[in-house]
Amino acid sequence: MKKNVVIRADGGTSIGMGHVVRCTALAEMLINDFNIVFAIQNPNDSVKKVINKITDSIIELENTSNYEKDASNFCKHISINDIVVLDGYNFKTEYQQAIKDIGCKLVVIDDLHDCHHIADIVINHADNANESDYSAEFYTKFCLGLDYILLRKEFLNIPFRNQKIKNVSRFFISMGAADIHNNTAKFAEALIDLKTAEEIHLMVSDLNPHLSLIENLAFEFPEIKLHFNLPAKKVVELIQYCDVVICPASSISLESCAVGVGLISGYTAENQIGNLNGLIKHKTLINFGNINQLSIKEVKSKLLKLIPYPTVFNELITNQKQMIDGKSPNRMLAVFKNLN
Repeated sequence: MKKNVVIRADGGTSIGMGHVVRCTALAEMLINDFNIVFAIQNPNDSVKKVINKITDSIIELENTSNYEKDASNFCKHISINDIVVLDGYNFKTEYQQAIKDIGCKLVVIDDLHDCHHIADIVINHADNANESDYSAEFYTKFCLGLDYILLRKEFLNIPFRNQKIKNVSRFFISMGAADIHNNTAKFAEALIDLKTAEEIHLMVSDLNPHLSLIENLAFEFPEIKLHFNLPAKKVVELIQYCDVVICPASSISLESCAVGVGLISGYTAENQIGNLNGLIKHKTLINFGNINQLSIKEVKSKLLKLIPYPTVFNELITNQKQMIDGKSPNRMLAVFKNLN
């Protein structure tokens, strides 16, 4: 009989979909050998739709910011034979202890390393992650770096981009499902003002609180194309079609590197800095720093120095090709199978 892997992660308008998306990537790697269950606070229809691509088994938890209470609610749904995965920044030591007290094996996905871990496994696919960054128990094992990258299957073992970029004219902007700082519109407006972009593709979601503004922008400027809740295969195709992707150093930046594309990135949240530094080390992107703090004028100035020079982006693509070997699903499956 297959063991249950119960994944506890949240997603929605306030926190975006990053935790859920990378957990669906993990679930894909495990689903042939384990029963996958998601546990999530008060999921809306958009969140459920993402999870339902993997599994229909969803535990809907009460919405609360009291994580002692959330741990109590969650623990009612798990048993000693389950493997529990936690992905989120509120699952601190006390939360982990409640799960370990039941006797479950525990896996934590953590790119902030800001608490003591009592998990059996800690995963962080940022390339510059080190065990010394963490406080953990003697038995805790670490799965760190790109060997354990959590990418959806559509982004692994795909033909890498071979053609050179000759003219930087097609852009793909993805700033996360929620994008509370409205970076999507900021970069789109900057590109419109520069008058060099033939096509500006925006990946958006109905979780975005600025959606009406973005839709008005697309109505006014026909070069802007909106894409809602794209499946992974379509994201791959869009990245392959475009010359440059503009995104934060979240999962989409790694997905872009897996495909091979001119990449402009930075960070919109502190948890992205580790991944950003790893990608900088590999010289796979142009770093715009704190994206939230950039003005439209500053974005235009930075883009103006890059767009005329496609060779800059071609060098990035060459470096991206060395990063991801496509074997992380095998490694991750072995890790979970060894959790006895």
